Amino acid sequence: VTVVAFFAILLVLTRLFVIDIDAAGRQFALANQRLREMLENMLPDGVASRLSTEGHGFADAFPSCSVLYADIVGFTRMSAGKSPEEIVTLLNDVFSQFDDLVDEAGVEKIKTVGDAYMVAAGVPRPRADHAEALVSLAFRMREAAAGLGLALRIGVNTGPLVAGLIGRTRFIYDLWGDAVSLATQSETACDPGGIEITQMTLRELGGRFAVALRPAVRRPGGAEVAVYAVTGPAATG
Repeated sequence: VTVVAFFAILLVLTRLFVIDIDAAGRQFALANQRLREMLENMLPDGVASRLSTEGHGFADAFPSCSVLYADIVGFTRMSAGKSPEEIVTLLNDVFSQFDDLVDEAGVEKIKTVGDAYMVAAGVPRPRADHAEALVSLAFRMREAAAGLGLALRIGVNTGPLVAGLIGRTRFIYDLWGDAVSLATQSETACDPGGIEITQMTLRELGGRFAVALRPAVRRPGGAEVAVYAVTGPAATG
């Protein structure tokens, strides 16, 4: 009887142990799936899977893409009279709408810096209409901001750049090069509520938008680059 009881208890403990291992395996698989989904939400399409495969940061050169940089006009002055919670709520409302527009346009949100918002088209997946996609997006972003009582300055530039994933525990997909610098310079020189593009972007657009010449901005290194205010779609007929 003692031997039988011993083996019965052993069988019960073994089954419980197997059940615990199975439950732990399911929990591990669920946690791994959630981590993968979180990375895919944080990083551009294909970058999360590449990180899983390579296990470290990487960078690629892109010969032709476009960068959009948008900034909220007067945000520093506006935020001076608001509580921290009100500031965060306002930025969340604005950037959430921008995120939806970016998804609809099929381009890539790169990052936010304070009240600034950066988008790229043509990275990490090349596309022929990268300049047109971002200029069209700029009009929709401006309209969304106006609906919240805000004005934007938006700069768009086109050219080669390097894009890649950096970090070890906090990963970020970022861009480097003159193409980024000139997008930010165009935004800074822009009138409130305006959308400015560089000569390189204008060339890429092929006359699909109406523009007006603006004072030039300086490329890093000193050379001047012509910039243009985009006033709307080009007249047809």
